[in-house]
Amino acid sequence: SDGAGTAAPLVAAGATLDPDTTDWLNGRVWTGGALSTDWSAGANWFPAGAPTATEAAIFNATSDLAANQPATGVATLPTPNQVGGVVVFTSYAKTITIDGALTLNGDLSFNATGLAAFSLGANTLTVLDDATITGGPLGAGTGTVRLAKPAGTALLTHAGGGRIDALLAVGSVGGSTTVVRLVGALDVDALTIETTSTLDAATNDPAVDVNGTFTLAGTGTYAEGTSNTTLSGNLVVAATATWTNDATGQLVFDGPVGGQTWDGGGTAGVGNVQINNGVVAPNGANVQLVNNGASCSTLEVTVDDALDLNGQALLATGTAAVAGTVTTGAGELEVDGLFTLTGT
Repeated sequence: SDGAGTAAPLVAAGATLDPDTTDWLNGRVWTGGALSTDWSAGANWFPAGAPTATEAAIFNATSDLAANQPATGVATLPTPNQVGGVVVFTSYAKTITIDGALTLNGDLSFNATGLAAFSLGANTLTVLDDATITGGPLGAGTGTVRLAKPAGTALLTHAGGGRIDALLAVGSVGGSTTVVRLVGALDVDALTIETTSTLDAATNDPAVDVNGTFTLAGTGTYAEGTSNTTLSGNLVVAATATWTNDATGQLVFDGPVGGQTWDGGGTAGVGNVQINNGVVAPNGANVQLVNNGASCSTLEVTVDDALDLNGQALLATGTAAVAGTVTTGAGELEVDGLFTLTGT
């Protein structure tokens, strides 16, 4: 139920209440009964008692009526800095805040259709299972949403304008073998795929939009699909990382005139590359290679856009089409396929 009974209630993490199609979780509903913002105050929850490491923190219509909303005390939860999950219903339109790192041992189901908000500050929200973000942004501040399921594949579902206004990190800092599969288009402030972990955009082919830096670390893997990966910040790909791509998907650099950097670690390949922000010169995209060059499958530099090799080497194993500007300096552009030059 959504708050009845004396034991921790069962709630649905999905959009329906069909027990045949929905994961059911034990949880406690925020009521604000203690008239404080303390996550760990038992009187703020129904049934009484703060959520444990196996119980979800639930936010629904009852929670929305509370004059006080959770903002402090995650370090003094029954299991410090841990709850079983977080479930936010469409009937909730207030702001959830964390004042320290918080780990969800189960799912995150965040529905912002009702204008709910989740403020991270500079903290990390770690999710050890699936995450669903619907109807608006999760995150505010300079925090991190870390998906670190220790085994198997976690699903990250975005729908109805759902996005992450924070750094999305896939895998643990120590190098878990996390696999995250995207369901629906991904829109994030920044993206890091940790060593030994995988972000799968190939199975369902969603568009991926990264507004800041995209880092593919160590032996991490990015599986790109048929839809584009659009990057407005810098790219850092470790020489030992893996970037797999479909024949039609492109990595599109569309950053501002101030420029973007492309760090391929000397050898790392990134599939099909297009440099194009759709703005006429002198405000077109401007990408500069750093750290001993890189490689790609195909290369396209569109009109009014520019690529600066910065003395580095760039290998295109397929075709290259340059309608904009490529500055080589002491660098080298090697193209194994057809090279079409209509720019400079």
